[in-house]
Amino acid sequence: MCLEKALILDFAQTDAMKSILPHPAILSSHGANWEGIQVEYHHQPPNECPEHSLQPHSIGMILSSTIPGAILNGKHYGSERWQTKWTDFHCCWY
Repeated sequence: MCLEKALILDFAQTDAMKSILPHPAILSSHGANWEGIQVEYHHQPPNECPEHSLQPHSIGMILSSTIPGAILNGKHYGSERWQTKWTDFHCCWY
């Protein structure tokens, strides 16, 4: 883990992913007023996100032909990940 403090993302905010992703979501459930769940669909170029943590629990899936990579607590993961809230997370895909 880095010595710098990880970014904390709050999905109650419309643009929560703006600080870690180069493009906004293509589709989002933010305006649907669902309680306790947020769904977003992204199409991002190859990128590496800074270390961050989320206030809610999170499930992420990379659905593309790119080679994904994710590091969670020092372990490498493939195209999907389960992230518990307040867990620092770093990810990249190429």
